[in-house]
Amino acid sequence: MARGTIRIAASQPGMATVIATVSMLSDPKMRKALARAVNHSTGKTLTQVRRALVKQTGHKYGVIKAATAQWSASEATLQARIDARGKYARLKEFGAKQTGAGVVAAPWAKSTLFKGTFIAPRGKFAGNVYKRVRRTDGSVIRVGKNRSWLPIRPLYGPAIPKEIVKDASEAAFQRTVAAELPKRTAHELKRLLKL
Repeated sequence: MARGTIRIAASQPGMATVIATVSMLSDPKMRKALARAVNHSTGKTLTQVRRALVKQTGHKYGVIKAATAQWSASEATLQARIDARGKYARLKEFGAKQTGAGVVAAPWAKSTLFKGTFIAPRGKFAGNVYKRVRRTDGSVIRVGKNRSWLPIRPLYGPAIPKEIVKDASEAAFQRTVAAELPKRTAHELKRLLKL
């Protein structure tokens, strides 16, 4: 199973002055306040990354939510992370429909015709999208342990762990952390110092 991880640390760009102030004080209450700021910012970032992944991959929000998780910062680490897990998704998860020319599905949130493909009609693999596999010389490649299975292979869409670290989801991550972490850190420090 593939895993993708992005991290939010209290040492993000633009946080150097806040870190220097907190490091000088080294009070456990200060570290706790900074951990709260990191965790709050991570929660907001996770929401934005999930929303970006829905648009980027074509998955439903519930699928993205189940595949992503937040690991919170503590006073000791001051680092939180967003993990994603899962495999490449089968095309049947993207509204696959059989047509005369092949199967139409919408992985990566874009409707695409996969020429020469078909949907398995029944049995254990019903609904999965397959393509016949041939070599350039026209001979058939046999797929399977004993090479006696049909010459077909399943088709897949995006994998959430691979998608979380690129394109729109990465941009959402960078944008949200840059906007939220300094603001929330200042809020937590004001609250702690009762300003």
